[in-house]
Amino acid sequence: MKTTLLKGFILLIILATAFIGATHMKSDAPLLAWCFLLWALLPSLALLRIVWRVEGGREFLLWSLAALLLLGGGLFALVDSFYLHPDAQSAMALVVIPFYQWLGTGIFALILYFVKKEWKDRREKDRKAFGEKEREA
Repeated sequence: MKTTLLKGFILLIILATAFIGATHMKSDAPLLAWCFLLWALLPSLALLRIVWRVEGGREFLLWSLAALLLLGGGLFALVDSFYLHPDAQSAMALVVIPFYQWLGTGIFALILYFVKKEWKDRREKDRKAFGEKEREA
């Protein structure tokens, strides 16, 4: 239930990002505008794929929270730049925000790699210590 809810929420963020990008595509170069929209959606789709493929447990929870933080922050920044504080340079948000989302995803993946390695090492130490106590008894 919780996993479906989190995945659905991430999917809603992706759809909202696509809607915001598509409604502001008033360009003489529609191919370029679609490329910018694709660039804006790629981090969202990549995070959705990661969350979909991760098994349950701590790793799923961490990836889900990271996805919600990165995608929710990106969506808020898009809403802020297009609706709350519109400016002549608001369209640059479709270029800059996905870059920061990719950067955040990479940093989080690196952190999670080392955390998983620590979890694995700690689990092996606990198994060895528990196994030695059983043998002594």
